[in-house]
Amino acid sequence: MKSEMLLKNKNLLNVFFMCGIFGCISTRKCAYVIHEALRRLAYRGYDSVGITTIDNKQIYIKKDMGKIEEVHQRLNLDDLPGNAGIGHCLHPDTLVQLADGSTAKISSLNEECFVLSYDLKKSKFVKAKAICFKHKAPKNLHKIKTSSAEIICTERHRLFVIDGNGKIIEKEVKDIRKEDRLIFSQFTFVKEKSKLSDVSERYVRDPIVYQRLLSNTKIENNTEYVYDLEVPNYENFIANGIISHNSRWATHGAPTKINAHPHTDCENQIVVAHNGIIQNYIELKEELIKEGHVFRSETDTEVIPHLIEKFNREGFDFETSVVKACHQLKGSYAMAIINAKEPDKLIVVRKESPLVIGIGNNETFAASDIPAFLKETNKVIILNDGELGILTSTGVVIKNFLTGEVVKKKIETVRWAPEMAEKAGYAHFMLKEIHEQPFAIRETLRVREDELKDFIEFLNTDKKIYVIACGTSYHAALAAKYAFAKLAKLSVDVIISSEFKEAAVPTLDENSLVLAISQSGETADTLAAIRAAKEKGAKILAITNVVGSSITRESDCVCYTHAGPEIGVAATKTFAVQLIDLFLIAVYLAKIRKTLPKYKIKELLKQLERMPDIVHKVIDSQETKIMELAEELKDVQDVYFLGRGISFATASEGALKFKEISYIHSECYPGGELKHGPLALIEKGVPVIVVIPPGDNYDKMIGNIEEVKARGAKVIALASEKDEKIAKLVDDVIKMPEVDEISSPIPYVAPLQLVAYYVSTARGLDPDKPRHLAKSVTVE
Repeated sequence: MKSEMLLKNKNLLNVFFMCGIFGCISTRKCAYVIHEALRRLAYRGYDSVGITTIDNKQIYIKKDMGKIEEVHQRLNLDDLPGNAGIGHCLHPDTLVQLADGSTAKISSLNEECFVLSYDLKKSKFVKAKAICFKHKAPKNLHKIKTSSAEIICTERHRLFVIDGNGKIIEKEVKDIRKEDRLIFSQFTFVKEKSKLSDVSERYVRDPIVYQRLLSNTKIENNTEYVYDLEVPNYENFIANGIISHNSRWATHGAPTKINAHPHTDCENQIVVAHNGIIQNYIELKEELIKEGHVFRSETDTEVIPHLIEKFNREGFDFETSVVKACHQLKGSYAMAIINAKEPDKLIVVRKESPLVIGIGNNETFAASDIPAFLKETNKVIILNDGELGILTSTGVVIKNFLTGEVVKKKIETVRWAPEMAEKAGYAHFMLKEIHEQPFAIRETLRVREDELKDFIEFLNTDKKIYVIACGTSYHAALAAKYAFAKLAKLSVDVIISSEFKEAAVPTLDENSLVLAISQSGETADTLAAIRAAKEKGAKILAITNVVGSSITRESDCVCYTHAGPEIGVAATKTFAVQLIDLFLIAVYLAKIRKTLPKYKIKELLKQLERMPDIVHKVIDSQETKIMELAEELKDVQDVYFLGRGISFATASEGALKFKEISYIHSECYPGGELKHGPLALIEKGVPVIVVIPPGDNYDKMIGNIEEVKARGAKVIALASEKDEKIAKLVDDVIKMPEVDEISSPIPYVAPLQLVAYYVSTARGLDPDKPRHLAKSVTVE
């Protein structure tokens, strides 16, 4: 029988949160400002909320689990006094550290997950294959406590114990008594990047220990799910964090009131809100506990205020104590810190986690993202890694916390209107942003040829060119591969950023060129790939939507898109403007390389200029029809997407949007791959969405349609409004304006975005916040 449990083990799990922080220091009451800023950061994902303010050298804190407005209704976040404060919102999706030293979300584990388990019959540790299942959590759980571990599980979960007669037996949790001793491994911590063989040898040397039960209490459950992690074929047990047969762990530092940010020191004088991960928090926490510090939460963040307190006690001032604490921390962090003893000051620090500063009128702000304070100011300073900001109501001083040197920073002016970061009457940000595509495209088209001169000169080279990106940006890169080849006769390799180190970095040198595409400019995998390429001497180009982001600072030349803020997690308008930049670059490259006649270049540029109107027409004319189609698709199990040539990139993006917000399985294949396996999946009634603009691939795609129709598929085609043949062949047509095949991804992706959106809402889901995903993936 499968059982269900959550394991909390402070020595084994590393926790990564997708979250937002905000801080301000002002001449006015700031609680309401913080509350509103956190609401504007909600798109980043969170499940608990906290606000801290200072008034008359007194710290005030309100925090709890739940959505911002739910917590506000319970606690009234706006009535905190004081003109300086910080706030935070957390997401419960945590990464767990597996036995081989790697980390993965518990929700992403599958049969390919291998864990270290113990075979009681052979008396040794073994590498075991595990399968993860998710279950609705019951109303009540049991909390098992020993001297070094805490296990939260269902009452029917089975644990191995030594009973009063010295026998190893299985017992259901509800039946475990104080005379029972639970079986544990003496050592639990597995170092990062360790090899499984090293880990196994270590555990084999270490003995099994037995711990007496301290308490077994029934508690009220505060999590929606618990997880099953099944390890077949072995008699396994929970060994103080080693995953075992029919044993489950879930979130460490669950979204509870005590774990909600901000966190304080022992005396509630120093308060910290933090994004990121402190990798050495276990060692730091153990040292601090030995020195007498008392911890209240299960989070890694809490070591930060205690570290600052430690240096404060040693006689250092607030700023110096923060700097000394940063020198102790390993990992990534963006932090906002206040100290009741210095109430006129807010200190912020950045290391590998986004942080921006806003300069207002007699007030200063800091946040994870610009929309948080855009209603208050559009004057922005972007912090770099290793920089610390001392904020007061009259301004900010930036220092390098490694050297102590003052850094002069340029104040950028963000030309996003505050209302651009709101829904503007649409049901969801995603729908609003789909409708904003014509405007975003028009803004991006304002870039002049001479502004792209350096960028194009870099690409007009004999160097080996790689294009790297993740997710939606990867599909834009894939479209660029076809456009560069067909228009400019330029061959590029397109590689997913997370695979780049293995697939290409060993071959790079100073004759290599890397073009990185990232919406946020903070994508961790892409940043890591860029840095590896730079070490090999490669030149770096970047396309991004965010001025001053990390990727722009790592690059030799940057081309910006002009989408404005995009709040919905699923990228829509940012994809369209990436395509605009890439196609403009391809056309101008063709002009320089003389690979196209002048009339064709003129024709393509004219069509790109018409794209805002073309995309507007598509959305306006097809939205009602797509809403009807969504009702037909909302209950299907699988959807397949087909395309050829550049339309394969379009169809791939359609499949990604569909799966990420509808939670329905969807896959995309090049039309030519059907006979190599995918046809086996096609049966009566299975929806197949085909992208088939006029062009070189049209006739072959017709053949592909006939293949799936012959096997009973329901075919929906995106095709030219002038295409009479296709209407007779398929079950339904989304009619598209006539465009050149090479520029077709720009208008053709909009209906695919709308299909995904309306299927999601028809299923009662929130398309703005797809489960397990974040807007900017800032951890590799």
